[in-house]
Amino acid sequence: MNNVEGYKKKKKMVIPEKYKAIVDDLKYDREDQIDLGGAELGDTNIEILCEYIRKSKKLRVLKLIRNKMSDEVIPILIQACAESNISSLNLSQNQLTDKSVLSIAESSNLQKIRSITLSLNKINRRNVKQSIENLAKKGVTLSI
Repeated sequence: MNNVEGYKKKKKMVIPEKYKAIVDDLKYDREDQIDLGGAELGDTNIEILCEYIRKSKKLRVLKLIRNKMSDEVIPILIQACAESNISSLNLSQNQLTDKSVLSIAESSNLQKIRSITLSLNKINRRNVKQSIENLAKKGVTLSI
């Protein structure tokens, strides 16, 4: 048996230098608005950010425009946002599809989130019309 079997290596965040101060603001809960637009963090870094989001008490607005996110990270991100005080989430210009909208609509814990923007992704509005209507009934405005 390998000595490292079962050992889970902690993921390390790799972010462009110009975004490090912004990530620190999130990590140490210093701001109510965080804009990481264009950082191209990808799913792995977004997952790490979710740890900071969950712990945040101040954060209300989170912009993750152009961050190379896929559908796979959306349930994790939505759960983290639901555990925080975020009311507005902008996920425009990523690699999201109809699957992301369905994941959001299936979330049961969206009480604080009022607005989610998913413009300029790979989402077909016709395919997710029912999900958008269901979210509206929960008080969440979803913009595509």
